[in-house]
Amino acid sequence: MKILKKKIMTKRRIVLLVCLLIIFFYAVSRAIQGKPIFFVKSRSSVTTPLIEEFKQRTKGYFYGQRILENVADFKKCTEGQYCIELENKDVNWFGITHNGYAISLNNKDLTVKLSFKNEGKQAGVSFVGRFPAEGREWWNDRIGLNLFAEYDYLKIYLETGDSKDQIELMSQKVPAESNGFHSIYLIFKDSGKTVKILSPQGTTIKELDLPKIYPPTLSQGLFPDKKFYLGLSLAPGSKLTISEFFGFTF
Repeated sequence: MKILKKKIMTKRRIVLLVCLLIIFFYAVSRAIQGKPIFFVKSRSSVTTPLIEEFKQRTKGYFYGQRILENVADFKKCTEGQYCIELENKDVNWFGITHNGYAISLNNKDLTVKLSFKNEGKQAGVSFVGRFPAEGREWWNDRIGLNLFAEYDYLKIYLETGDSKDQIELMSQKVPAESNGFHSIYLIFKDSGKTVKILSPQGTTIKELDLPKIYPPTLSQGLFPDKKFYLGLSLAPGSKLTISEFFGFTF
């Protein structure tokens, strides 16, 4: 009976956390657009100083689409104001991460909201915690997590920095929404030592303990330098569409 109560309480906490994240992300999105943070009849009822104060309090916020637009030649799409899409018409894989757009962690934790879909075999985004030193092979010392959509499956691969071969951490069927998008929350704790993937309903899809999975290079987590970079990868013939990609560090 006690175990059942604990499980119920844990599930309630997760649902509450997701609800709070939804409210937060919604408010941040409206603030960035210069819109009232909450629903009001008149825009003048929310003053500019209030919006500016909100922006100051969310300095750890990042907007993924704006970064990726500087990394690759995305086009605008119709699924939302900031929706972007990229198609790989080449016969080879397309992958890119730019080390000029670092996102610093305010502390050690990171929460991300991602809504994306793929038309084709495999496409997705990357969270890179460290690049190789100059003169090294492209994979040498590179630490990263790659998240792909492949039809109804979500797949996660780990770049360890020890080999150009990635470790598959997850290949799980996660049905897409009616519009074809996968919407998830990612919670990185303690510099990315642990990663939790949640559904919009608060259900845990996957939990990863990276130091246990690969101690040689992940003992300090995915973000050992307290910063990270965004990237993307597309298989030949794939089209990646991102309608939401933002988060905050705390």
